[in-house]
Amino acid sequence: MVMRETGVEREQRIRHQELVNEMSARIDRLPVSWFTYRVCILAGLAFIAEAFDIGLTGSTLVPMAKIWHITHAQMGLLGIASTLGIVVALIPSGMLVDHFGRKIVMIAGVIIQCIFTMAAALSNGVMMVVLMRFIAGLGQGAVFPTPVAYISEYAPPATRGSFVSLVLALLYFTYPLPPFVSSLIVKSYPAALSWKIMFLTGGVPLLFVLPMVIWLPESVRWMAKKGHIEKAKSTLNRIEEEVSRYLRKPLPEYVVDDLPFNSDKSPWWVAFSEQYLKRTIFLDIMYSGTFVFWYVLLIYGPTFSVREGLSMASALRFNAYLFMACAVGGLIMGFLADKIGRKMMIAAYALLGSLGLILFVFYHSPAAIWITGAMIGGFGLGVFPVCKVYISEQYPTEIRGRGVFSCEAVSRFVGGVLFMYYVSYLMNIISVGAIYIMMAIGFFVMTGIVIMLFGNETKSLSIDHVSSHHPVLVPATRQDPMSEGWTGPEYRPQT
Repeated sequence: MVMRETGVEREQRIRHQELVNEMSARIDRLPVSWFTYRVCILAGLAFIAEAFDIGLTGSTLVPMAKIWHITHAQMGLLGIASTLGIVVALIPSGMLVDHFGRKIVMIAGVIIQCIFTMAAALSNGVMMVVLMRFIAGLGQGAVFPTPVAYISEYAPPATRGSFVSLVLALLYFTYPLPPFVSSLIVKSYPAALSWKIMFLTGGVPLLFVLPMVIWLPESVRWMAKKGHIEKAKSTLNRIEEEVSRYLRKPLPEYVVDDLPFNSDKSPWWVAFSEQYLKRTIFLDIMYSGTFVFWYVLLIYGPTFSVREGLSMASALRFNAYLFMACAVGGLIMGFLADKIGRKMMIAAYALLGSLGLILFVFYHSPAAIWITGAMIGGFGLGVFPVCKVYISEQYPTEIRGRGVFSCEAVSRFVGGVLFMYYVSYLMNIISVGAIYIMMAIGFFVMTGIVIMLFGNETKSLSIDHVSSHHPVLVPATRQDPMSEGWTGPEYRPQT
């Protein structure tokens, strides 16, 4: 039996939604200030912790393979262990993020991944390392998508892509650190000790936890949606006072738009419900293409380079170069995506990254390697910032955690688990060049072509507007859906 609202309950719900809409408008009108940068830097610390941990996997594979003579199946397990943990944790973490908040889940994830990464150094066999990496991956599953969703809820609409790209640049500049540090470690220590030292360095990001606890505010949009109105008001008042003092002038006026009421009592599978299924499938295909490209280069890049004749240290340094190019390309992409648009830039980067990888297969001069490496890193790996912010824009605040984490789970399973596991077998069936060409074609088709065919443009739109409907529409009236005589929603295009 369907329970109808009482008049009092209806009035309370309408008033709640009006307060949520007001706070959304107040946040969107905030100019860029030190508060914006501080929030991005603090959330970016979680990305740094995650990046350092993930980067260790590819760096430790080579010395572990040398001392333990691991089989192809064991190498496949080592390559996917942390990613499998991420996939398993993502959907539950999305539910936790929507229920308990962005901040607490993100910090807990950092602590878990650091502790179990260090614990891997105490392992006395391959399967113990696999287990520790899997549990560390569970922590990473709570970290991966949260900073982007969090920053998207605070960044000004016109510069949302730029700020997410700025934070992800911290992530990408961190990815070269494990290969670079590892190249020094393998030169200084025997293989039996070097991999242990690498895992112990994974505990360094624990130093980031205290600043995040002290100075990172919870998402005001999330608090308002969950009904913590007084706490949301108090937090937003402090933010507005800080921004006004920083700018030394009053804040600009804000205009409250009518946004539809959405319940936050949706099930964990809400991203696959009828309302969101089409956009979720599209996003899963687009994102899976990027993860195939990403994970093979991140995890197996050094191994491939060693097979092609590079020394272990040189292979690690080349992978570090790819991710330095990735950071630069991602920064540029974020700025251009705010000016030109998400769709066009994602498609262009997919094309140029795929082309760079194919050229890398056929041209081997030193100059060609550096140029194609810049294309692979700058475009192919650098596409991630805007892909991440684009996905976070597709789901409303009350289910953003479940929506974003569901996409991450499916895409990482396809690109980071299924494809990655069989790469170790493909290495003995086809050449490295053939694997790279497969990756390039899959990346261009799944990411570049798919987004041009099915994607909607989201630049400069409020995150609450763009995520409410597909295509972007907002209600024209305040008419209550539960009232007498209501015949259906009327919408006007968002301007």
